[in-house]
Order: sequence, then structure tokens, then C-alpha cells
Amino acid sequence: MRSPLFCLLLLAPLATLAQEPPATPVEAEGQQVSLIEAAEKAGVTFTRGPGKQALGGQAELPVPEGYVATNGDGSRTILRLFNNLTGEDEVGMFAPASFNWFVTFDWDDIGYVKDDEKDQLDAKKMIKSMQENNEQVNEIKKERGMSTLSLVGFDVPPNYNPETNNLEWALRVKDDASGSESVNYNVKVLGREGVMVVTLVCDPSELTGLLPEFRKHLAAFSFIDGHKYAEFKKGDRIAKVGLSALVVGGGLAVAAKTGLLKKLLKPLIFVVVAAGAWLKKIFSGRSSS
Repeated sequence: MRSPLFCLLLLAPLATLAQEPPATPVEAEGQQVSLIEAAEKAGVTFTRGPGKQALGGQAELPVPEGYVATNGDGSRTILRLFNNLTGEDEVGMFAPASFNWFVTFDWDDIGYVKDDEKDQLDAKKMIKSMQENNEQVNEIKKERGMSTLSLVGFDVPPNYNPETNNLEWALRVKDDASGSESVNYNVKVLGREGVMVVTLVCDPSELTGLLPEFRKHLAAFSFIDGHKYAEFKKGDRIAKVGLSALVVGGGLAVAAKTGLLKKLLKPLIFVVVAAGAWLKKIFSGRSSS
């Protein structure tokens, strides 16, 4: 497992940008308190498997035995426990009971995204554009006293499955101060009225082994009737972006002009929350190696 210092260095400055004071579970210090117990003390209500979790009135996800899930409010509370930024897009979170990895669900209400670019996804062009945008993001982060990141490249190049309407890729990033690397695995599931943004958060050394399990659970995800991609009807709102733009995230200048800068920065924060097992140690009162 990679050193937890990477997450420690990057997460600490984020507390100064949180929308409200992080609900740090001080009760957990020096005690054997699981992350789930700490979250419940902070007011999170979990769906414990077997069961089903609603995701923002758009979709639902089965919760098997041994797993837990929560809604948007619970997701925001847990993210604040990690000193992460939150907004209004969070609709749920899913994890094993051990919570050594988790999946976040965010709803992006941008309208119906046409998939006519499915055979034209150019990974080289996209990573170049993302790296250029990231340089501008880094300048803002420097002004705020935050650590900067470099985008190394795609571990998994962007690919689209027209049968499931899933657009997925894995991006490798490097902490410029320590040289440590992390992987952010992303899936965007197209719906009739927008996109469900699904992010797997785990220790990068465990990513390859976790992908089959993650994909199995994601295959059980579904939009509810009336909100599915195939149920598009003439007159529905069409998104102004295509598949490539969903990966790249759009130009920073355009995002700033349209008030989406805050939304753009949030996924970059998810990139650095990588050591799920180490995060569990924080809430169980055990020291990190």
C-alpha cells in the first residue's frame, strides 16, 4: 500500500475551503470506532443490505448483504468527515461494510447527451486538453495554498459502451510535492435528463483487483422508469456537450464564465482521496504505518 502521507498532505488544505466546518468525529480518537459508527454519530442514515438505495429520484442501486449505502445528505456528511468539498449534486454513496473503498454518485442535470462521438474518442487529444486545463487549475490552487497535481495520463483510456450507455476511464495523477501517484476511476452513465457521475475511491494499489467487484455492482445500477436513456422523446432537453467534453470537463475559462468552476474543481479533489483503508484507520483510532 502506498504511503498515506500523500492523502494527508493533500486533504489538509481542503478544510479551509469546506462550505461548512467538517464534522470530524472526535469521539473516535483513541477508541475502536468504525467509520460507519462515526458517520451515524454525525447523523448519516445507512441502508444496510439486503436492500435498495434510491439515488436522487433518478436511479436506484441494489445493496447486497455486507454492503451499505446512503443518500445525498449522508454522502455529503461523509465527504465532510474527509474534509472534502460538497455541493448539491451528491445523490448517494455505496461501500462494503468495511468501508475500505467506496463509490460516490453525483447527478449532473445537463440534459440528454448524444452519443454520436462514441467512435471518435481521441485519448491523446483529451489528455492534452485536460493537462492544459489543469495548469490553470494549479495556478488557482497555488493562490489558495493548496498542493498542485500533474495529470500523468490515462490508465484506462476513455471508452463508451452503447449497450449500457456507460462512459468510463481511469486517470493517473501525481502529487507535485511528494511525487506520489493516485488513480481516479470514473464512470458517467447517460440518462434521459442528464448524467450520473460515478466515482470509485480506493487505494490505487487495489484498483485492478477491485474493478471486477465495482463493475458487478455498477451493472445492477439502473435509472427508474421514465428516466432511462432509451426513453428519450422528441422535445427533451439536449445537452450542449458530447462524450469527449464529459471526459475533458470543458475549458477552465468557459467553466469560470458559466459559474461551473466550483463544479470543475470538485472532481479534482476526488482524485486525491485515494487510501480508503487508511481513511478507515483514522476513524478506528489506529495509527498509520
